[in-house]
Amino acid sequence: MKKLLQLSVFSILLLTSCEKESNSNEATESILSTGTTLEDRGAKKVTICHKTGNGSYVSLSVNQNAVAAHLAHGDYLPDSDGDGFTAIGACTGSKNDCDDTNAAIHPGAVEICDNIDNNCDGDIDEGTETTSYYADADEDGYGDFDNAVTACSPPAGYILQGGDCDDTNPNINPDAIEVCGDVDLNCDGEGLPSSSYYPDADGDGFGDLGTAVTDCSQPEGYVALGGDCDDSDPLIHPEAAELCNDELDNDCDGDVDEDCPE
Repeated sequence: MKKLLQLSVFSILLLTSCEKESNSNEATESILSTGTTLEDRGAKKVTICHKTGNGSYVSLSVNQNAVAAHLAHGDYLPDSDGDGFTAIGACTGSKNDCDDTNAAIHPGAVEICDNIDNNCDGDIDEGTETTSYYADADEDGYGDFDNAVTACSPPAGYILQGGDCDDTNPNINPDAIEVCGDVDLNCDGEGLPSSSYYPDADGDGFGDLGTAVTDCSQPEGYVALGGDCDDSDPLIHPEAAELCNDELDNDCDGDVDEDCPE
């Protein structure tokens, strides 16, 4: 009886061991047939957009450690930056993230002044403080008021200071020194126009037309009125009275002793 009992216990243990081995073999065959591992069975699931045979994408949940292989074969993550918003045109989710490579850019993000649409509303830098910048093509430190942009920071070739009235000439700007001429060098709206001046050797207020100079200011010894036909005699000039019988053209009109009785 004792031997029979021992035999029965041994048979039960042997049968249990065989069943465990069989279950283990079945699990191994299942792993080999599906391409997964025991590690895969406990892996976190990740949603991807899986490319189908006809080229369209469908939402698919895969093990986290299989994601890289899927991405290498044309699948993609609908929320690659992990900000909770899926990319525009994604196969699933919100489908409204305008930059799915940057977690700081998504609907509802705070718009900042950076020339980027941070909140994906289609507008750039709305509601932020911007500044006017002016093109400085001649690089003289002053920009062209007629060529301005509004931005958060100066674009290349633009500066904060405007006021250049000729942005093609670096010698023309509000800091330039005005010199004689009709060109407005210092952008104050006026040039320094020049005039003709005549030497007045006899001091009668009329100068010699034959030796005029052009300048922006009257030189010493010169006058603005010409027409003196004898600059060595102060009694002879265009406003002098014609004297009779002196055989001189006193009033410089080209006639001598005109209107005098014969």
